[in-house]
Amino acid sequence: MYKNKRLIFSCIALILTAVLLAVIYWYLTLPPTIENQQRHEEIRQALTTGETPGVFIYLNDKMKTEFSKVKYGFKYQKPDSIKRLIVLNLKGGLGDEFSAKRTKIAAEELGWEVVIINTNTMGNKNLAGQLFNRDAINFIQPDFVISQHAMEVVEGIPHYLVFHMLFDMSEKTLRRSYRQLKNYAGMISVFGDDRMIVEMSERFKRDNKPFFYTTAYFSSPQKFNDFQKTQHNKIFYCGARWDSRRSGEEFSSLITKLDQDNILDLYGPDVWKEFPDSYKGFLPYDYDTFLNTIKKSGISLVIHSQFHYSNNIPSSRIFEAAAASSVIIADDLKFTRDNFGDSVLYLSPELSGQKLYDQIANHYQWIQDNPEKASILAHKANSILREKFSLESQLNNIEKMHKEYMNR
Repeated sequence: MYKNKRLIFSCIALILTAVLLAVIYWYLTLPPTIENQQRHEEIRQALTTGETPGVFIYLNDKMKTEFSKVKYGFKYQKPDSIKRLIVLNLKGGLGDEFSAKRTKIAAEELGWEVVIINTNTMGNKNLAGQLFNRDAINFIQPDFVISQHAMEVVEGIPHYLVFHMLFDMSEKTLRRSYRQLKNYAGMISVFGDDRMIVEMSERFKRDNKPFFYTTAYFSSPQKFNDFQKTQHNKIFYCGARWDSRRSGEEFSSLITKLDQDNILDLYGPDVWKEFPDSYKGFLPYDYDTFLNTIKKSGISLVIHSQFHYSNNIPSSRIFEAAAASSVIIADDLKFTRDNFGDSVLYLSPELSGQKLYDQIANHYQWIQDNPEKASILAHKANSILREKFSLESQLNNIEKMHKEYMNR
């Protein structure tokens, strides 16, 4: 008798759970409309003020004005000649937020309208955030969305996933990545080679599905890339310490030695506060200020995380350093060597601690002894950036992919 009761209660619990999940699924898959007047006003307020818990939306002044005129049941109608883009970004990613803002600058130079949504929503961890993202995207009605991380895709609006580094290349990881990518209209690869494009292309081909892709490094808008000869005063280094390669004792020892030499300008979160003579604080999310700060130092140190290095994914630092006309000291990433060649002073990736310090110190001394030759290197790196990696040209490639998708 007791066993039968327990079985009945278990069945009831399972049924209630299934019903709850079905209701949640039904709500998440509702047609992309905003029918509730109160919800419409909530979205409008968030778009014009940016004051929504966990979600921050930045619009240019023109769009703020237009959205403030929106009445219930109406959406701001843009001319067909204007491209409207959303960049959906994970809140708290320092590099990602800079990338989103650079994208906004370059896209507006092309005459596009851009909305950045920085959200704390990822996967299924924040249902309220998912619902807000969906409603906001439906309200804005962009031509397409660039999603810097795997998040919910809104039906009827093409989303393109920026394909980041993988922590490993195991079959399990690749299968999971493919499952995510299948939800998107296309893939934007940031890998320094085409191996991930080939890998995903084969999987789409096996499933008889069309595969749309392009490569973009979200580098630097053209208007910031003019060469300006600088003084080579100190070594600029900016970053966090989130990976094992740059958070261990040997890397701390390297920074300590550069700090003691008084040749380092160190920026980033307060994880660097143990180096008060070199640490200058956290730079604002303003690209012009960021580049001018690099120019004041005149030399850039670019050291990739182990994950970037293993996957041959260039950090945005290499593009920022070139845009700022600085002399670049960087680890020997294949992408950097293939594209920037001898315009960079390289560090051997296998070195650490004292040996890595010696190599950096030798490069620094060579720059001080040969300022004109060093300036020639900086100018060459800057020219390569302007010729091959302007952010506007990368956005044009994304638009080309989008047109191919729409004409499929």
